[in-house]
Amino acid sequence: MLSLLLLYYVLVAVYSVLRWKYRDRCGEDTAGAITLVVLLPLFGLFISLLRDGLRSGYLRLSRSTGHLTDEVADDQPVRVFRTLDVRKESNLVPLEEALLVNDHTSRRRLMLDFLKDDPGAMMPLLEQAVSNEDTETSHYAVTAVVEIKRKLTLSIQHYSVRYEQGDRSIDMLGEYAEAIRQYMHSGFMDRPTRRTYLSTYARLLGELIEAGGGDEQVFNAKIHSEMELERPDIALQYEQKFRETHADSEQPYLTALQLYYDLQMKEAFFQTLQALKQSNIKVSNTGLNVIRYWSEKGA
Repeated sequence: MLSLLLLYYVLVAVYSVLRWKYRDRCGEDTAGAITLVVLLPLFGLFISLLRDGLRSGYLRLSRSTGHLTDEVADDQPVRVFRTLDVRKESNLVPLEEALLVNDHTSRRRLMLDFLKDDPGAMMPLLEQAVSNEDTETSHYAVTAVVEIKRKLTLSIQHYSVRYEQGDRSIDMLGEYAEAIRQYMHSGFMDRPTRRTYLSTYARLLGELIEAGGGDEQVFNAKIHSEMELERPDIALQYEQKFRETHADSEQPYLTALQLYYDLQMKEAFFQTLQALKQSNIKVSNTGLNVIRYWSEKGA
């Protein structure tokens, strides 16, 4: 009986992960379905699967393929239910942990699964995988990094051509700057190369601001880029413009406080803090904590 319950809850874990992952397709009552299978051993999973099937529509057995499919409306995709690989699904672990503790075979399998998804979103872990002692795991990681860089390079070249042809639209400048930002964060870049790209990135952000596309994120990126390029005078210029352009937001003040702190401009720092305290701007919890902390320090 214990073995049966253990097997049941392994299947419940697999079902719950898949039910949550595909909740948009399975209906709105995802939490209820998971609660049912957990609290009603043995029968809960059967009832939940039956309910899902009835909700999907009339079930039929395809004679040609032998797969169980849903009879749905013409404008809806037909789902095919395949037999679950319980061993694979129940052994899903974060890639970071796999790189540390799993055996070589597990690492390679996880790396292959990982590369099929979105390796660009997990670049720090790919950098760890590159230096892994298993040469095959390292090879997969290097392949992923090279492919990411290739795609980003092509994207940068595409926007560079448009830029040279005179396209200075807000959308183009924003997409060009974002492509460079992603490339800089892709890792494995020496300092001179990074500085070259950072300089281009800062210039594009400046043009984007001048073109009217300077939201808070763009201003922050511009100021931080200029500081990294060791050009504090330009950073200070855009800090003033930031406050002028977004006068009703706390973010220009918080960015200015960070900038003055980094530049050790004590007088300007506390003047800005006082200006924020006296303004009618609605501050967030973060802003309130900054005001309280530095007000005590100043006192």
